[in-house]
Amino acid sequence: PESSSSAMFSYNSSNVSSNYLPHTGQSLAATVQFAGIWGSVRYVRPVVEYKRFAPVKGLWFNPNGRNTLGMRLQAIYITGFSGDVAPPFDRPSSGGEADIRGFDVRTITPYGFVPTRVQFALTNPDGSPVPRDPTNPSLGPILVPLPVYGVATIGGDASFTGNLQYMIPIYGRTVGFNFFNDFGMDMALRNSQLRQSPEGIDALNSPLYGCPNYVNGTCQGGQQISFSKTIDPIPGTNYVPRDSAGAELDIMMPIINAPFRIYYAVNPLKLFTTFSRTNLITRSMFPAGGAGDFTYAEAEQFYNGLYVLREPSKTFRLTVATTF
Repeated sequence: PESSSSAMFSYNSSNVSSNYLPHTGQSLAATVQFAGIWGSVRYVRPVVEYKRFAPVKGLWFNPNGRNTLGMRLQAIYITGFSGDVAPPFDRPSSGGEADIRGFDVRTITPYGFVPTRVQFALTNPDGSPVPRDPTNPSLGPILVPLPVYGVATIGGDASFTGNLQYMIPIYGRTVGFNFFNDFGMDMALRNSQLRQSPEGIDALNSPLYGCPNYVNGTCQGGQQISFSKTIDPIPGTNYVPRDSAGAELDIMMPIINAPFRIYYAVNPLKLFTTFSRTNLITRSMFPAGGAGDFTYAEAEQFYNGLYVLREPSKTFRLTVATTF
């Protein structure tokens, strides 16, 4: 079992005029989290964020301007130390109304090939499963263990976000209309930080894969597979900039003391790539005969086709939150 303790150091300086629809001021905030000093999971995670708001009139800075130009810059980094890697769910990822509005929450991230063991039903050419026991169908079909690289989000070591927003007050500090542009990148800088746990990789590499023969519904034989100890980012998904631009209506809800927002965004920079997985499935992993031929063809079609990762070109969303 993993255990972790942490210490956090923070700095904050701000003269921003208001938390909602600010008009002037700037702020600088920084935190550094050290985790696992007395535990088994050790990592450090610094975060730096800068905000600035300035009054504008039309497109020009003017101390008497009614509108506001706001800017935010944020950088995050994470790394394990003393031979450890940061936990997967603590690795930064972006997307959503809190940072880059045109994308779904936590979808701005590199993707990686994650090894897994799947059980694939042995099937006859007519589509019927091959039962473990023909006299007792409730036992289910014969299952062929297959080595497969799944596709998953892996988070980054580093994340950068920049927001620019032109704010127009409509009714006091209650209703506002904004034009915005959000930009960001989420990057896996160090493959050594994508190392799998020794227990997890041993659990995958120890058993045999395939079912070249079966006796009384039980697979006999198989092949040893050695998966990579690190998760490799999928080419074309790392170091991909994202950009989102749009317009937003904000209405402060006094009952919950938070703004209700309606916004529409287009995404001129987004992820769109095609790729194929590393193929570890071979015909020798299936029994001889029609059922083996058919099931192998099914597995090849299901796991080893051409895949597409395509992020949305536009987004319309209703939410209760603020970006900055």
